[in-house]
Amino acid sequence: DKSRDHIVGVLYARDLLGDGGDLNSSGAPARTAADIAREALIVPESKLVADLFYTFRKRKLS
Repeated sequence: DKSRDHIVGVLYARDLLGDGGDLNSSGAPARTAADIAREALIVPESKLVADLFYTFRKRKLS
C-alpha cells in the first residue's frame, strides 16, 4: 500500500547524514532508506500521556 496513511518507518536526519553518505564501490549509496528506517510507534489518540511516557521509557531501555 503506497498511501500516506501507511507508515512503514521513520527516518531521522542524523541517521541519514551521520556517516557522511558512504558510497559503495560502484559509487551508489551504501545503504537504502529501508536499511536505516526505524520502527514507527503508532499511538491511538485515546492513549493517556502518562502511559505514553511509560512506553517511551520502556522502549528506550530495551
